[in-house]
Amino acid sequence: MKLTNFEIEDTVTLHYTGLYLDLHNDYDFHEFKYSLSSQVFEIQWDKLETEETTSNNIDKFKLRFSAVSFLKIQERDAEVPVSEDKCLDVLGWLPQNMRQVMDSFGLKPDYKNDDMILIFRGGQTIKINAEQVDLIVLEQ
Repeated sequence: MKLTNFEIEDTVTLHYTGLYLDLHNDYDFHEFKYSLSSQVFEIQWDKLETEETTSNNIDKFKLRFSAVSFLKIQERDAEVPVSEDKCLDVLGWLPQNMRQVMDSFGLKPDYKNDDMILIFRGGQTIKINAEQVDLIVLEQ
């Protein structure tokens, strides 16, 4: 999987054009969309409006996964408040031979083969593999 215009700094932070986007503390998960016909999966984040958030000029953005070859979504934990679904706990990687595992992650990917895993505080987990991922800044 090729990350075209950003890097993953750690388990919750993206590095994009000199800015650090903290998906745990500064952004809320807003939505995901999947187009079966075009094999495109998109995940959108919206910036939180609190005094503790890091200042940057990006209020909304999405990650666009193109040529999706694998997508698995685990349901949320019904015992956890819905408000926790907005908070990303971990962005990591797992090899394809661990596709059944939805509660673990690794830090050092082999981008060409590994699946990306996103684990949210509410228990929902997204595991995906695609040809490439673009970070797209949305109109404010």
